[in-house]
Amino acid sequence: MNILKMLRLPLAVVLFSVYAYSQAVPGANGSFNVKLAVAPMCVLGSTTDVDFGSINLASLPANNLQQSTSLSVTCNTGTAYTISLSPSNGNTLGAGAMTNASDGSMIPYSLFQDAGVSIPWGSQIGTNTVAFTSAGATDQYTVYVVVPKTAITAQLTDGSYNDVISVAVNY
Repeated sequence: MNILKMLRLPLAVVLFSVYAYSQAVPGANGSFNVKLAVAPMCVLGSTTDVDFGSINLASLPANNLQQSTSLSVTCNTGTAYTISLSPSNGNTLGAGAMTNASDGSMIPYSLFQDAGVSIPWGSQIGTNTVAFTSAGATDQYTVYVVVPKTAITAQLTDGSYNDVISVAVNY
């Protein structure tokens, strides 16, 4: 037992030293954040051409010519965006003209947001553009194109008429 008594004192000194050291040395604690910023982003997906086909001027149309096309937009969830359409003539109201490359003759048309062709689709944000907040899925839109029947006359030059519409997704 003498040995146990002899070991008690050194053991007590060692334990006290460890305790005192742990209390005397301040900790070097800290923290850091893990971050990721997701910027708003939209992608214009597929678009398709509008083709009115061929018109026989021997029998002029009794009504306006109307065709439609679709376009798709995908944005991350919660991103507010607008879609603007601009004919090549720069008209902000969506009124353009298809041009015959051989002689420059033109056939007017207008762009609309609805099948009833009462809401023009142009490029004046807040006035005649489509506005939406994305739910994270691909959103489909239909564009209606109307050629007034009065524009199709026997005086039109033979050939193909064409115009290019610029689509802008602003977010």
